[in-house]
Amino acid sequence: MKLHITADKRQSMLDEVNLGRSLTILSRAHADWSQKTFGADVVRGPIGALQQLAKEAMEAAALPTDKTEYAACMLLVLDASRRAGIDPQQLVDAAQAKLEVCRLRTQPGNT
Repeated sequence: MKLHITADKRQSMLDEVNLGRSLTILSRAHADWSQKTFGADVVRGPIGALQQLAKEAMEAAALPTDKTEYAACMLLVLDASRRAGIDPQQLVDAAQAKLEVCRLRTQPGNT
């Protein structure tokens, strides 16, 4: 049986693979820099990164179309979660599970 994949589906699959690869490369590069700059995960823990994340989130709220503010938040989420012992795949899995919980909730304006 031959499986036919459309060009759009093939591109979508390649985009997903590339996103995963990019996230892995980014996460590893950031971990290396962060540990060299701020200290080992076991020494520092996640609290400093989470406190900085709170500040960066306020900056993103002030500049909601500035992708660099979102990028700063993303890096800090990766940093804090890694320092808490959570790897990127575990974080993605937890986010997917959380999304399912959110879908079951009744949100304001969504009755």
